[in-house]
Amino acid sequence: MDLYHSILLNFENRKFYYAMKFTGILFSFLIFLFGGYDISRGSELQRAAAAYKEGDYDSALKIFMPLAEKKI
Repeated sequence: MDLYHSILLNFENRKFYYAMKFTGILFSFLIFLFGGYDISRGSELQRAAAAYKEGDYDSALKIFMPLAEKKI
């Protein structure tokens, strides 16, 4: 293999490496940004449902009202 092809191959590998690195960082950021939102909302709904099932209607109402105002 001559020097030209060696440099070209090295450039292509570097370009692929940076593209994959960017893709990994982008997906990690999106998971961080949108991943935790549903978890926290789900836990609030579970707390409200548990309070309602136990007969603690005041606590259930306090938890359900902000969620209802947000239209979740």
